[in-house]
Amino acid sequence: MKIGIETQGDPGYRLPKSLQDFVQGMCNVIICACRTKGSTVEAIELYRNDYEIEYIKKMVSKTNFKQTNEFDANQIIEKLGL
Repeated sequence: MKIGIETQGDPGYRLPKSLQDFVQGMCNVIICACRTKGSTVEAIELYRNDYEIEYIKKMVSKTNFKQTNEFDANQIIEKLGL
């Protein structure tokens, strides 16, 4: 399994190029950060015909960043079946 990961979803200027690189690199799975609307979502939606797109809502906490980040990471790992 080949996985492409782009963590910069805001600002989204890097995302379109990263997605293109991942597709050209024949990644089976692409994981990226994005906003809930706007240019990052538009960039992702361009690949809807070629990839199954699934959005995972990020857990938010003003105090316990480590725990919420671990929760989010575990959601991704679970979705991948790892």
